[in-house]
Amino acid sequence: MKQQSDHVKAKVVNGKANFVVENAQANNYLQTTIPYESGWQIRLNRKEVTPKLLDDTLMALPLEKGRNTITME
Repeated sequence: MKQQSDHVKAKVVNGKANFVVENAQANNYLQTTIPYESGWQIRLNRKEVTPKLLDDTLMALPLEKGRNTITME
């Protein structure tokens, strides 16, 4: 799994996490420190996505080429 870590802005307010990833490459992932749990509603560029399990405990979020806006609630 490729990981994207450059140009990431994150904001958490009232249990809702928002990420903006600039200049992502296709088929990359945003690695988070958020534990993998069911119940999250995750949207990537307004489309619902499923996170990938990372290291048996964390979530990795798929990215599209270019600018990505991710909302988790």
